[in-house]
Amino acid sequence: MYTNASDPTARGITATTGLRPDCNGTNTVWGRRDASASQGGGFTWFDPSNYSDPTTTFGTCAPQLGHLRGPGYYNWDISLQKNFQITERFKLQFRSDFLNAFNVVNLATLRTVVNTPTTGVINFSQPARNIQFAFKLYY
Repeated sequence: MYTNASDPTARGITATTGLRPDCNGTNTVWGRRDASASQGGGFTWFDPSNYSDPTTTFGTCAPQLGHLRGPGYYNWDISLQKNFQITERFKLQFRSDFLNAFNVVNLATLRTVVNTPTTGVINFSQPARNIQFAFKLYY
């Protein structure tokens, strides 16, 4: 349930586009692999049965489901370079860049729209490790 001040059909006219569903119980964070979560499977991050569309202006939960935290994001980018002096005028530089050097799986954001089959599901991730090498000639 989205509430938006520019949407006249919104149940709660507020100045936010945040989610305001009803909280029906304590949240259970699972973070487990579930093949039936959605098309192609994914990770079911929290129990979607604890949330429902509000019956009044806006729900009892905090905006943007503020008490829920998604998976963390861990990223190490490493760059190594070595300069080789060829002559007084020419220099060759070898460079290597490692993006996501330790190849940690960083899950993407989760679906927080209430009452959909993909509520609480994460079914894609950030790109894997990327390595690039370069030579550069300075003259």
